[in-house]
Amino acid sequence: MITILGTIAVLIMGYAATIYPRIFKLIRKSTQKNKWYVLFYLICYFLIFYIVFFAFVHFGAKADLTLITVLIFFFGSIYVLETVDIMYKTLHELFLSNQKIKTYANSLEEMITKRMWDFEHKNKELEVAVGELTDFKKAMLNILEDMSDSEYKLTNALKESDSLTMVSQTIAWAADWNKLVSYITRVIGLNMECEKTVLFLSDAQSKNLIAQYGSYEFTKKEIDDLKIEISNSINGLAFKNNETVFSQNAAGDARVCAKKNIINCQNIITGPISDGKNIIGTICCLNSNKNLSENYVKDFYEKMLKVASVVITNSQLISKIKIKETEEDAILKSIADGLLVVDGNGCIVLINDIAEENFRLSREGVLGRNVKNLLGFDFLENILMDIGSPIDKSKIDQSGKTLELLKENELYYLTDSSINEDVIKIKMQRKLNLTFEFTTELTFSLLISPIISDKGTIIGQVVTMHDITKEILSNQAKDEFLSVTSHELRTPMTAIMGNLKMVLDGEAGTVAEEMKEYLEDSYTGSQRLLALVEDMLDISRLEQGRMQYSMSDFDIRDVAKSVIKTLKSLSDQKKIYLIYKEPTKPLMVRGDQNKIIQILTNLVGNAIKFTDKGNVTISHDIEDDKIITIVKDSGIGISKEDQLKLFKKFSQVNINPRSQRGGTGLGLYICRQYVEAMKGKIWILYSQPQNGTAMAFSLPKTDDK
Repeated sequence: MITILGTIAVLIMGYAATIYPRIFKLIRKSTQKNKWYVLFYLICYFLIFYIVFFAFVHFGAKADLTLITVLIFFFGSIYVLETVDIMYKTLHELFLSNQKIKTYANSLEEMITKRMWDFEHKNKELEVAVGELTDFKKAMLNILEDMSDSEYKLTNALKESDSLTMVSQTIAWAADWNKLVSYITRVIGLNMECEKTVLFLSDAQSKNLIAQYGSYEFTKKEIDDLKIEISNSINGLAFKNNETVFSQNAAGDARVCAKKNIINCQNIITGPISDGKNIIGTICCLNSNKNLSENYVKDFYEKMLKVASVVITNSQLISKIKIKETEEDAILKSIADGLLVVDGNGCIVLINDIAEENFRLSREGVLGRNVKNLLGFDFLENILMDIGSPIDKSKIDQSGKTLELLKENELYYLTDSSINEDVIKIKMQRKLNLTFEFTTELTFSLLISPIISDKGTIIGQVVTMHDITKEILSNQAKDEFLSVTSHELRTPMTAIMGNLKMVLDGEAGTVAEEMKEYLEDSYTGSQRLLALVEDMLDISRLEQGRMQYSMSDFDIRDVAKSVIKTLKSLSDQKKIYLIYKEPTKPLMVRGDQNKIIQILTNLVGNAIKFTDKGNVTISHDIEDDKIITIVKDSGIGISKEDQLKLFKKFSQVNINPRSQRGGTGLGLYICRQYVEAMKGKIWILYSQPQNGTAMAFSLPKTDDK
């Protein structure tokens, strides 16, 4: 009996031990996991000792079982105690877990209730949305029906777009007119699904529409015979009224041309082509398979005609431009002078053969390039790259009685009467001489002029180059001749004048009155001839750079009084008042006193010479660091045209063949050279025909002594 019970106990405890591995899988996340491990160990120990105890009892061993019995009860008691403890804690955890589950269940119930309410609300919204979707579906069905109706139109629109593009691309053949006509009429004919298409251009002289070679499906003979009167044809109607005209029954339409052998058709459509301003012709399609009465067909046809008009007009313009370019090239090659044109940035836009040769350039290599480091003359390159600013008349300095215009670091003084467009443009030009030592060895006179747009802005510059090599050599020979001749004439003329003076003074004996008049004329003529010789010598010295200046500071009033004393007898002879408005204080200037006397003598002498009555007045003015001397007369005045050439060599004004005023045209030229050499200026203050003239010159002012 004991054996059976012991065996059952061992089996029970063994089975309990085998359950623990499954328990361990379930308690990995349990807070009592360690106690379950302790229970496993206890039951193992308990089983071991129990088996030992049972063996001893069963096999009748003579041993003390007290310790084993105690251990069995010890481990059994601890196992029971731990089992009770873990059961309590497990039940407690289960209770807490149930509480949490209950709380979660309550929350879940509330959430489900809320979600159910939301679902009911959303269901109502969904019903509304379904209604709206039904309406949208109906709208979409309508749109799909519209799209289905528009599909054909869209296909036609794309076809029209491709056709218009094809017509517009024919500009590449602008140089070949027949090819251009062939392509345009072919594209239009194919898109209109017609048998033939013809392009007509108007002829102003014959007042006919002339068919053009290359028209689609027309032979050369048909084109030769096809000339239609504008006044009596359907094409003429389209041409005159500038509208598209068609006929569905061409055979019975009186407007269609009567040349049935050429235009034999059942229907016809024609429309005008223009150059943007005027109607230049028509394009006509014969026997089209399209319904010509439909608006979209007519609209498409008119669109093609508009594109064809642009292409044809551009083709004609390109042809004219090419002809113009050919003419310009011929003109450039025939010009005897050099020509160079630059834009506002100093880039070359035009150059002819002469300029190429002198600058040693190639047209193909320099067009579009900047002139910097290209021409071989730095100062010229700087001028061409600096176009400056246009002249604004309102900004011209009108301080005092002068109008100033800046050019090449110089001030040109103009009178009120000389301010006009011509004078301003002339003054804006720059002129210089240039010798091409390393190329042609020729000397050219360069005139650099601004290119002014309609808005008054400078958009470029043009350089004209005139060959003056022969002129320079001729002038050098002439100057040498004049210099030698003047020197050779001066000595005998001085002797002639001296002898005539001695005879007139009676040192060679008594002179009869009749003889004295002739001698006085000879003496006056000798004076004029000697003055001319002196002028020629001065010109020679000035142009050869041999003129000497003795600079000093002096009172300009002394010069004025000396000149008045010298010319007093001349003014008295003409009964002209010679007035000097002498300042009370000294006016100290710096210059060559003898040459300034010569300048003032020339100005006052001219004033007396060209004044028949009235007076000649000398006055002074002070402007900044300049002393200005003014010679004013009440004489015949100077015209605007003559004012432009007044200070040029050998120039004379107001010359009347019956007048005896005389002059060589060198005086004012010499005066200008003298004044500018002494850092002054000379100009016309004002002048009007029959209202007198005022001349002025300035000299640097110095401190009073």
